[in-house]
Amino acid sequence: MSEKIPEKRRKASATSPPLADPGEGVYLDTTLFPSRILLSWHLAVHSLAGFALLVVTALKWQESAWWLICSGLLVVVVAVVGSRGRGELKRIWHLRLEAGSWFLAPEGGHLQPVRLKGKLTLWPGLVGLSLSPGRGSTHLLLAPDSMAHEDYHRLRVWLVTQVQH
Repeated sequence: MSEKIPEKRRKASATSPPLADPGEGVYLDTTLFPSRILLSWHLAVHSLAGFALLVVTALKWQESAWWLICSGLLVVVVAVVGSRGRGELKRIWHLRLEAGSWFLAPEGGHLQPVRLKGKLTLWPGLVGLSLSPGRGSTHLLLAPDSMAHEDYHRLRVWLVTQVQH
């Protein structure tokens, strides 16, 4: 299946069809958007790590600590701003689950068949998937704001009821 997926720039309402049997027809057809929740955590963890490094450095070289702190803060700011531009944090995907088969496409690309690979992470506010198109793999970390609420719920229901752990 290599259906062309149109580019979408804004968050749309749920596009999945009415709830059906997970083994028949299109069960999930959704666009995955960059998560503000995950971006916030990413920036917070990197900022905290940079700050901890600054404190340890300042304690070790106390006589020139203010130069180290200023240069360290500059490094942290550059790292945080640079991480915002990373493509993976901004990438938009299209995901389809149809008759038990998975399909994935980058924004504006063609749907390609993929399969679940490796360990599945299913926490209350986070879904981690590894999808393999055959060679290599694509890792998706999905928060509730990554897609329409109804689609996020459908995905979680399918993963809980259909995946054998």
